[in-house]
Order: sequence, then C-alpha cells, then structure tokens
Amino acid sequence: MKFTYNNKEYELLFLSVAGSRLYGNPRPDSDWDYRGVIKETVKDKISLLSNTDQLQGPGLYKTLKDLGLNLHETDDIELYEITKFVKLARDNNPNIMDFLCMDYNNPQTMLYLSNQGKELLDNKDLFLSKKSKFTFSGYGVSQLKRIKNHKKFISEFPHTNKVLEYLKNLYNNQFIDFQFISDNFGGQVAEKVTNETAQDHKNLKVVISWESLEKGIDINIEKYRVPRLIDYIKVYDIAHRELGLNTALNEVDTIEDSLLGEATHGTMNASFRKLGENTYSVFSKGSGIFTKEGNIKANESENIGDFICILKADKNLFKQHKDRIQKMWNWKCNRNEKRAVLENKYGFDSKHASHLVRLLLKAEQILLKGVYTPELNEEELKLVTEVKNGEKTYEWIVQWAENKDKELDELYKTTNKIQNKPQFKKINNLLLRIYNV
Repeated sequence: MKFTYNNKEYELLFLSVAGSRLYGNPRPDSDWDYRGVIKETVKDKISLLSNTDQLQGPGLYKTLKDLGLNLHETDDIELYEITKFVKLARDNNPNIMDFLCMDYNNPQTMLYLSNQGKELLDNKDLFLSKKSKFTFSGYGVSQLKRIKNHKKFISEFPHTNKVLEYLKNLYNNQFIDFQFISDNFGGQVAEKVTNETAQDHKNLKVVISWESLEKGIDINIEKYRVPRLIDYIKVYDIAHRELGLNTALNEVDTIEDSLLGEATHGTMNASFRKLGENTYSVFSKGSGIFTKEGNIKANESENIGDFICILKADKNLFKQHKDRIQKMWNWKCNRNEKRAVLENKYGFDSKHASHLVRLLLKAEQILLKGVYTPELNEEELKLVTEVKNGEKTYEWIVQWAENKDKELDELYKTTNKIQNKPQFKKINNLLLRIYNV
C-alpha cells in the first residue's frame, strides 16, 4: 500500500495497535496508539539529500485514513522506516520487539499487513537473542529508577499542589506577577501558574514581599523556593575566623540588607573584591554584592570603602540544592495529568510500575522459553493489572523487581533456549529482499 507524505513516496508494510491495547490491559480511558513500518523508495534511501527514519505528526492520520484505515484524529501514530526498524530490532529494543513478535493474525490488533510485512514478521527468530535480557530488564530498571525518583519528590515535597494553588490565587488577585514567580520558583512554575510566557508577560508596579507571601500559607513554602546563593554564605574576619551573620555588619538589621544594597538603618552598604572562586572581601559603601535574585553581581564595585569581612560562598551545595528544586518543578510542571492522578492516589506512578513488572516478566519468558509474546497471558495479566490498579504497595514492587532482576542474571548464565546474538547476515539479506535489491 503506497502513499505520499510531505511530497515523498512510501510503502506501508504493516500497521498495528500498540501499548496497553496490544498487551491486553487497557483502561477504559486508555489512548489508542499505533505503530507500523514503512519502506521508502530505493532512490530516496541512497540519496544524500534526505532519508527518513520515522514519520509522525497530526497530518499522518489523514494520509492513512485516506488509504481506508480506520483511524481517528486523536490517535498517536508512529511509522518506522524499515532500515531503522531492523536496526532497533537487531538490538532487541523492547518497543520494537512488541511489533515484531506480536500475533499478526489477530484482527483486533493488526490493522494492515502486506506480504513484505508478513515476511519481516515471520523472520522474528533471526532477531531475538540473549541480548534481550539486558534491553528488557534495563528498560524495566529504568522504570524503577523513575518510580523511585518520583517517589522521593512526592515524599520530600508533598505540598506542590498547595503551593501552585496558592501562587495562582495571589496572581489572580494581583499580589504577585509572572516575574515574581519566575524569580522565586522558576520560569516553568511561572508559565504554569499564569499561562503567560517569559517573552509575553505583564508586570505589576508593586508586588508583595516574600515575607508577606510566607505568612499567608501554613506550610514551609521556603522549601519550595529556588535557592539563592546569598543563603549559602558564611562570614569570616581577616584571619578567616567564622563570625555570626550580624556580627560583621552590625550597623544594619541583617547582613542580607547590606549585601543586597537595601540597608534601612545606618549608612553602610556593601561592596566587594573577589579573592578566589568562592571567596570575597567585603567593604563599606557601594551598592551591594548580590542582585535582588540572590546571585553575586557580575562586576566588582568601584568604590570599596573600609574592609569589613570576608565572605565564602558554598557554590557546590547551592548548585546541588538548586538543581534538585529545578528538577522537582520540571517534573511537576510537565507531569502527565493522568500520571499525576495515579501518584496522588497511590503515592507512586502505578503505570510506570506496571511497565516495570511486565518487562521483567517478559525478559523471564524469553530466557526460559526462547520466545517473546507481547500479549500478556492470564497469570501475567493478573499481576500487571494488580500493580497498575495500585493493589501492590510501593515497597512490594521495589522488592519484587530487585529479586526478579537477580533471578534474570542467573537465568542469563544458564539458559540454552535462545541464541546468543542476532543473525546479522540473514537479517541483512532479509532487508535487501524487502527492498527488492
């Protein structure tokens, strides 16, 4: 079945259902995902101008629907060019092996299959090898790592939703603006709360202070704030003996007032000279050392006045904490809403967990029997569904996965059911036959 897409000609070899609808454990609201394999013309394949690895995008739906395939605009469709598909299958990529090893006689999952597509799928034994132990369990362990990382975020920062709701309320009542949120929580949080962008946002003439913001919520919101370098400094005298924060700058209320150039009592504001990568000499006069965002100013002060103290900034700890907060907000702001619901309900991402269990079960199947069937059997389906529905605890899943991975290591050493590596020459000949060369 030939078609034209973006002014290039392709031939569709097969198109099948993917994801949970292929495995047999979809929810009523599960998306419809489709994956397939195409072949571009030999002329395009050897051309230096452009080659295709895969096709996807909203326009693909209409093109395939015009061929008579029963698809919908909301479907997620990806088509792999056969050369890329074969290379990924040769590497025993789990997602690709799903389509290579599926039951293509099932009309519920296979939408279209050409003769050349059938030839490709009939040769799955050329590809499946012991390497799948590492790809399947490796992919599964990566799911476990994501679950653990997200679990840490959930445990460490349990009130992210409350913070976002609070910021949104303040923004809607014009107490804070995009820039305030961005300065204190990062640009992603600002965009999520305001629906504005960094390029196109409105600024208020006056916003509330951080202190006022803290008083309006019954949690430690400072914990959710992007760290400022000014909070990671220590004060020393000329002999590098550590002083209390207010000892050296006792003419003002706080050291922060002076370093920011916002002293409200006395006449002194700080200026600086850089002694080393993380060390600064502080002097009277000047306009402060730190910017209002809490970062050290780019240029040293011109008028330095009298020596006051030495500052040492722990930039490594600052960066560590800042990266942690930014990763947390990146996860929260870009989180799939359906996954977020699962995490709120069960305390972890049960869908990630179900993928983990499925992958390790299937790695075991391959090593024990020398075959791979992406469709879940009754026993597998029961366990995967229990995990997906939150019927297994986080602790149970972690322990089960760690034990299963150790079992797979031993199976890999002893199995004789599967070839050690793919049959590269036969795979290459298969590819050439399908290209008719």
